[in-house]
Amino acid sequence: MSPLTVAVIGAGAAGTAAARTLHASGVDVAVQVFTRTGERPYNRTLVNKGVAIGLLDPDQIALPDAAVPLRADTARGLDPRSRRVHFNSGRSEKFEAVIIATGSRPRHLDETIIGRDQATDAGRLTTLHSLADAVRVRDFLATTHPVRVLILGGGLGHV
Repeated sequence: MSPLTVAVIGAGAAGTAAARTLHASGVDVAVQVFTRTGERPYNRTLVNKGVAIGLLDPDQIALPDAAVPLRADTARGLDPRSRRVHFNSGRSEKFEAVIIATGSRPRHLDETIIGRDQATDAGRLTTLHSLADAVRVRDFLATTHPVRVLILGGGLGHV
């Protein structure tokens, strides 16, 4: 009998942990992890605690190998009836099970906040959620002196 095929969509901490757990379970399972096209899995909790303030380089926050194949091909659709996942590359693959571990999204300030759009357009208001955000903030802080920073939200809270 062939192994159960499982796709893990999302290669962050949750997706990587799920893949490692399945791989180590002893069950006959073939796991493949998918991350966004052009992206390496990284520890998102270190984005604001390390990269944005210049303590860590982006390479230092890479997640350990998930012990299963990793493919950088953004998932664009899921057809539950045919059990197929569709990817940016145009490929479509069939899996018996899919784990969706795609993480969260940043919350933006309400549009009624006075000055929000001007601050965003000037590059003085941004999210700090992804590695790209952290690098942008780090580079801004390195070239702007003196600087005062306000971070709204600090991580794990209610939605």
